[in-house]
Amino acid sequence: MKKKFVIFGASDGGKNYLNKIGDKENIIAFCDNDPNKHGHKIQGIPIVPVETLKDMSFNQIVIASEYVSEIVGQLKSIGISPKSMRLAPPSPKEQEAKIINQNESRESETSK
Repeated sequence: MKKKFVIFGASDGGKNYLNKIGDKENIIAFCDNDPNKHGHKIQGIPIVPVETLKDMSFNQIVIASEYVSEIVGQLKSIGISPKSMRLAPPSPKEQEAKIINQNESRESETSK
């Protein structure tokens, strides 16, 4: 069975990523913070609000937005592990880990 993916970003970044991967990944939903997009679809794939991710079954969230650090923080605040997040290409793996971990260290500093 194919892994289930959610694309965070229902604008150009998310659409471009979907077009790039074709049917290589099982995209079950787009997620976006814009309430005007919720309930709509992109190529038949529903756009959902962030809160619904808590109740969805998926393997990974692909962040296809320029607001990466904000999205990582938002996802972590609803209990989603950074291990289940990745950035849409062309972000190199090292940059991806740095951004996600940087957000994590910032949070630990502010909670002190």
